[in-house]
Amino acid sequence: MISPDAVSGLHRFFEFVDGATFSELVGLDPREKLALVKVVALAMHADGVVVGEEVEFLEDVVAQLPAFEDADDTELAGFRSQAVISVAAAHDTEGGVDDELADIAKVLTSPQLREVTYGMAVAMTWADGVVVGLERDFLVTLATALNIEGQRAAELDEAARAWLCD
Repeated sequence: MISPDAVSGLHRFFEFVDGATFSELVGLDPREKLALVKVVALAMHADGVVVGEEVEFLEDVVAQLPAFEDADDTELAGFRSQAVISVAAAHDTEGGVDDELADIAKVLTSPQLREVTYGMAVAMTWADGVVVGLERDFLVTLATALNIEGQRAAELDEAARAWLCD
C-alpha cells in the first residue's frame, strides 16, 4: 500500500508541475486515463524485471489519482490489464515501445498532463529503490516522445524522485 507520506508527496509533485493541480486529473477521458496507465506500465517493464514494489506502485498510485476516484475495482483492474497487454505487445514487436509512446503522445495533448505522466513514470522507475540504465534510457525516450526538453525533464526527475524517496 502506498504510504500516506507518498500520497502527500504526490500532491507536492503536482504543485511542482506548472499549471497542474491534483484535481485537474478528474476530467480525463478514458483514452487519457489509459495512456497515463500505459506509460506507468511501460516504465515498470523498462528494465525487463518487474518486482513486487512496482506492481504495488502501479495498483496503489492509480487508485490514488483523482482521474480514477469514481472507478470501482473492476474498472481499475481493466485499465491496468489493458495497459499490461499493450506493454507486452509493444515489447514483442520491433519499434513497438517507440510506436506505443508516439500513440500515447497523440492522446496526451496537455503540457501539464504530459509532465505529470512523465513524473509518474519517473516515480515508477524509483519504486524498487534503484534506477538502472534501461530505465534511464526509457525516460529519455519518453521525454522525447512527450516533447519535454532535457532541462525540464531533469527538474521533473528530481521532483518525482523526491516525491517517492524523501
